[in-house]
Amino acid sequence: MAIPSTEQEQVGPLWALNFPKRKWQPLSLSACVNLAQIARSTAEELFMESNNAEARLLHALAILGIPEAEFHKFRKEQERER
Repeated sequence: MAIPSTEQEQVGPLWALNFPKRKWQPLSLSACVNLAQIARSTAEELFMESNNAEARLLHALAILGIPEAEFHKFRKEQERER
């Protein structure tokens, strides 16, 4: 589910728009779920010397323009919901 590099620059602004509204707007929550999946898929596809999944994820977040702290906060929120 990784996206073409020409579309990667759109992920950060979409995250910035939806992340603050995710708790009261279902559409924003859905957008964040999808954008987080894109980040994870991008991280899986990254070829780096390190097999460290967290390092690949941090690199993917940087490429996509998703703030690391917000991503981890969202991931924790999602884990609590399960």
